[in-house]
Amino acid sequence: MGSSLLTMAWGVERAGGGGALLAGMGAACRVTAHTLLRVNKHHDGEA
Repeated sequence: MGSSLLTMAWGVERAGGGGALLAGMGAACRVTAHTLLRVNKHHDGEA
């Protein structure tokens, strides 16, 4: 996981438009995490 976090910043820099791309990736991660937590709660999880 450590090297993945380092390569994400490098990839965003190389792609250009860093701020917008980073914000979009952050939004996608937030939506995914929220969906996983809702599904877990729906199935009687302890999260």
